[in-house]
Amino acid sequence: MRRTLTTVEDTRALGVELAALLRAGDLVVLSGPLGAGKTALTQGIGAGLGVRGPVTSPTFVLARVHRGGRLPLVHVDAYRLGSLLDVDDLDLDATLEESVTVVEWGHGLVEQLADEHLVVELARDDDDVRTATLVPHGPSWTARLRPTRQRSTVRVLLVDDADRVLLFHDSDAGLDPVVTWWMTPGGGIDEGEDDLTAVVRELAEETGLDVDRAAVQGPIARRRVRHGFSDVVVDQRDAFYVVRVPAFEVSVAGHTEDEQRTILGHRWWTRAELAGTDETVYPGGLEQLLTLAGEPDRWPVELPDVDESTLA
Repeated sequence: MRRTLTTVEDTRALGVELAALLRAGDLVVLSGPLGAGKTALTQGIGAGLGVRGPVTSPTFVLARVHRGGRLPLVHVDAYRLGSLLDVDDLDLDATLEESVTVVEWGHGLVEQLADEHLVVELARDDDDVRTATLVPHGPSWTARLRPTRQRSTVRVLLVDDADRVLLFHDSDAGLDPVVTWWMTPGGGIDEGEDDLTAVVRELAEETGLDVDRAAVQGPIARRRVRHGFSDVVVDQRDAFYVVRVPAFEVSVAGHTEDEQRTILGHRWWTRAELAGTDETVYPGGLEQLLTLAGEPDRWPVELPDVDESTLA
């Protein structure tokens, strides 16, 4: 992950963003030449954590602890430290588990203090523009630095004449072991589309079924959901619709390349099978949504925000 920082305020703003990702026990190592913005970044981290008092370079005291925020901030300047023994003398591991520890000039000296850490490499160009490169070390930091995207989607309860609902068997192949779940048809609303147009298009692409807009009922419910996958975090706003059809043979010929890679199969589920399965089914509470589909006087129901992630 790389970020261009045009001003000092941009550097501090990046620190505020990082603070939202930080947890007790985290180690952040800042590298870069003099004037690259290490202290400004730490000031942003302190502001994001809500610590008391000004955050300044601890060059002569080597380490300062700032409290009063969501987590204590231990700010270390390792510029004058020449060896691992000098680091040991600071006794940083005594506070590491309960604090966020940010170390300027710490490359090659402090990485052994934690099983995982984040390196922020800061560079300063001739035009005084800074560049920050975030390098995760360890699976936790790799997961936290995934890109986040937002989208609005339609999800379709496709119910046949035997009151079965169609679900696709999806997977996250980026995890070991691979994580799988069952989900309703549907997807993102393209630019210029309304919900009904998106429902008709998604059903045609994902199932091969051509439906008339008049056959689409709803929305029956809406919600906001976070999907954390191995490669991306999706902040998603779902609208749920119902389409009732005779049973038909599903065609996946219109699936995208990504869908062909991750979707493992599909089948029609009865309500009894949904109630009895140990497998993961999204959306959670699908049985209740199927009941809601028969109660149009209640539409649309605003559902609570949820997290349906394979990797938090």
